[in-house]
Amino acid sequence: MLGNLDEIIQNNLIKDYELREIVTTLTNIGIKPLKFLGIFNDFVAIETKDSEQCQNRQTLIANKQKVNAQFVNEIVNFSCKHGYISQQIHQKFEIIHIPSAKYTLNTQNIYKKLKNLDKKQLIEIFTSILYQVIGMQNNDNYLGITKDSIQFKRDGSIFLNQFIFMGQENVKYLIQNRCNDQFLMYLPQEVLQNGLYKSSSDIYTLGLYFLEILGLQIDYDVAVQLSNSDYQSIKCLMHQDLVNIITKYMICQDFQKRASSTDLFWLFRFQIEEQLTIQEVSMFIQSNSQLNISENINNLQNSSKQLNKIRLIAEYKRYFTNLINLEPFYQNGCIVTSFQETQIHILLIGNRQSEFENKYIKVVIELELPNEAYPYKPPLFKLENSINSILCGKSDSYVDIFRNEWSPASNIKTSILTLTSILNSSFQQIILHFYCEDHRNKQNIQLLQEEMKKLENIDILFNQYKSQFLKKYSK
Repeated sequence: MLGNLDEIIQNNLIKDYELREIVTTLTNIGIKPLKFLGIFNDFVAIETKDSEQCQNRQTLIANKQKVNAQFVNEIVNFSCKHGYISQQIHQKFEIIHIPSAKYTLNTQNIYKKLKNLDKKQLIEIFTSILYQVIGMQNNDNYLGITKDSIQFKRDGSIFLNQFIFMGQENVKYLIQNRCNDQFLMYLPQEVLQNGLYKSSSDIYTLGLYFLEILGLQIDYDVAVQLSNSDYQSIKCLMHQDLVNIITKYMICQDFQKRASSTDLFWLFRFQIEEQLTIQEVSMFIQSNSQLNISENINNLQNSSKQLNKIRLIAEYKRYFTNLINLEPFYQNGCIVTSFQETQIHILLIGNRQSEFENKYIKVVIELELPNEAYPYKPPLFKLENSINSILCGKSDSYVDIFRNEWSPASNIKTSILTLTSILNSSFQQIILHFYCEDHRNKQNIQLLQEEMKKLENIDILFNQYKSQFLKKYSK
């Protein structure tokens, strides 16, 4: 996709914000690449003229003699995979380092930049960091999040660079050798004294970082006070409601009483008095639905049913084991509520353009199929009985949404998103999808319209989940 720089700019072929930033940065320092060869993390590979090879780049990394061929291949492979480039590697090249972060939490005077932020902006920073932590914490693993790993990018977004995390082994080494006291003072007692490395230990560290974002200056003495539950130093901070969340659920001494990154995300989000979007509502209900994927996978492995177990288990692990894996679903107003080996239960929420806006439909997906199993046959769907009977003629039958267009290369995820797309169409389009042209279409459209009106409102379900969630943290 990327080639001659003039052609790229002229035809607006640069699709990525960071790549636009790279072009601007290179132009400002007088470097005009002949071609882009690839991008990987904060590094860009470019083809240049011989006369440019050894100019002084100051803080930028250049000089091809110092570039490892394997590293260049990583750059090119990564870039080809993500659609940045398609051409093969060239002989004349440079590797240039252009940090994508405008600043990190470790940048000098960073807190002066943050001190004038209002409550909503602060919460957006906290939730952005926590959301990324949610996707990185698996099986209670310890990350060792550093200030340098929390990066504020040029486009205004916040990014956690996991390549800069300390990790358990590095932290052990620091503690044993008393190195880097600046980092150690942000660690909880269970790590420093007992060698217990939990996901909640990262929550403690983040809690101190959040207090600094709120304006607290933390040195060794203040860190010791906070670790002993002496909160005198934070009483003068603004936004005491946010401070209370941090002290109660992030930096408390008992690591078992610290909230998870997911729960903290919502504790902070609910401090903004704004109505949640359908996507946020879906995410909240999803995050509070107990999906016991491990148990379901074990049952599937031990099942005597004739199934493509390897394929099913791989898809379950890929799409359903983590809240972030489920993002494509709740971004489309879909909530996966439960599993029963080869059955998946979901809720579909009507978006603003749909005929059942703010209402939801219960759906069962069946993967144990007669004759030939999934994925050689498409999953079948059963909607709430009244709607199901309209779409397939029988209340106890499953709906085939693919007809003859199914391919074994498709998957559970695309099946669910396809159904979501169909049901968010107009009544006429929904009926046409299942019946094509039929003399009963007008009658079916009217019946479907009447049944859609009877669906339950998602706000009622949301409020039930929210009440249970807040009750857990009201003690």
